[in-house]
Amino acid sequence: MDKIQVNGTIFASTIQEARTSQPKKILLVSRCAWTLYNFRAGLMRGLIASGATVIGGGAGGDGFEPRIEALGVPFVPFPVDKRGIHPRADVALLQALYHWYHREKPDIVHHFTIKERVRNNITNRDDL
Repeated sequence: MDKIQVNGTIFASTIQEARTSQPKKILLVSRCAWTLYNFRAGLMRGLIASGATVIGGGAGGDGFEPRIEALGVPFVPFPVDKRGIHPRADVALLQALYHWYHREKPDIVHHFTIKERVRNNITNRDDL
């Protein structure tokens, strides 16, 4: 049987199961709206076309939020310190992500820049 697997994570046991499963809620997290739009717009379109609920998140204020929302993806701004040198800013972001995850209860969270992936590993733990 074919399995859908990304980076070692199995999303469905078979292709047929993936096609017939319920639409998923997927959070896409980036450093900023610009990177989310420029590097994941195609992914967002494809996920929406497949019936998924997609929500984007990252630092706002760069003017790309309306472009993301024009794709049908709500954008949630977060307090991201783009230079990443202030521990208090990182803690504030971790808290915001933690609360967002627990409020939205997503099926999948996709971080695609290294700092966001590290933050995801911290905030997505079940024992917090």
